[in-house]
Amino acid sequence: MQKPLPGTAPRRENNSEPLSRSTARAALASGTAQIVTRVLAVVLSIASARALEPREVGLLGLAVIVMSVISMIGYYPETAAVVAGETENHQKYAAASAIIRAASTVFLLLVTWLAFLPLSRYLAGTEDGSQSLRSLIVVLAGVPLFEFISAYPRVL
Repeated sequence: MQKPLPGTAPRRENNSEPLSRSTARAALASGTAQIVTRVLAVVLSIASARALEPREVGLLGLAVIVMSVISMIGYYPETAAVVAGETENHQKYAAASAIIRAASTVFLLLVTWLAFLPLSRYLAGTEDGSQSLRSLIVVLAGVPLFEFISAYPRVL
């Protein structure tokens, strides 16, 4: 048997399915999920733009951008756990990524609550817009939390 290169995972010989086939299947599933997500986002954007006033669409866009940044940063520990080269410590990586993701999500939501909400009047331009923006941020704060809850099994 050939020795693996330093820094790479050793090859699995007793695999029932070729690696290229499982990789292709995973890429297809991931790509399909991304396409569905993008299509639904476009449909939701069109529906929102038709139902809301321009000022409300702007406030919604600002709130979604803030929560999207928190969500994106929250995915980094999960991505790091998935691409780690170890083959024997999957559970440890999963637990570590879940703990780091929970801590970073809570920290970012707390920073958003403390820093962004007082700045909402400046960003919205009016007191009425500021109150609407605060309400949207509070409602959308559940998105990163729901993503965290649904993410743990995917790391395994």
